[in-house]
Amino acid sequence: MLLRPTSWLAILAISFLLFQTACTDRPENLLRPCERCEIYLHDGLERSYVLHVPDNLPDNAPLVFFLHGYGGKAHQYAWFFQIRDWADENGFAVVVPQGTLDANRDPFWDARLTFANIDDVGFLTGLAQELQVTYNLDPEKTFTSGISNGGFMSYVLVQERP
Repeated sequence: MLLRPTSWLAILAISFLLFQTACTDRPENLLRPCERCEIYLHDGLERSYVLHVPDNLPDNAPLVFFLHGYGGKAHQYAWFFQIRDWADENGFAVVVPQGTLDANRDPFWDARLTFANIDDVGFLTGLAQELQVTYNLDPEKTFTSGISNGGFMSYVLVQERP
């Protein structure tokens, strides 16, 4: 017996939700909203980011950037990868910035791609400097990581702003 397409969609949706809940041993974190979803103005563009600064974070703590992949959304990555738990358990501030939209309206990072003319290096550098000052974070302990297109952007940052 074949299932109707709507049945397959329902099974897929339920499986996805079950998978998501299985990825954490802390159910109270599943639907907890981000603490700070903020806007940073760069080159006339309002750029958003998700920020988590643990309570009682000491001065000169590290700052970690986590960059989403092509088509990704910062708030979804922040939730899925449980950045709050990482930061709380390891004593650092973490920021998940949002890339801009390409011609297909998919979020991306300008990892020196030939079709893009967005200054993501300037955006991420400026955002880092603002967060370092605002939260007294150590500029020498600022790190970046990313997935796929976000990983490429991390490489660009290492080359251009070591």
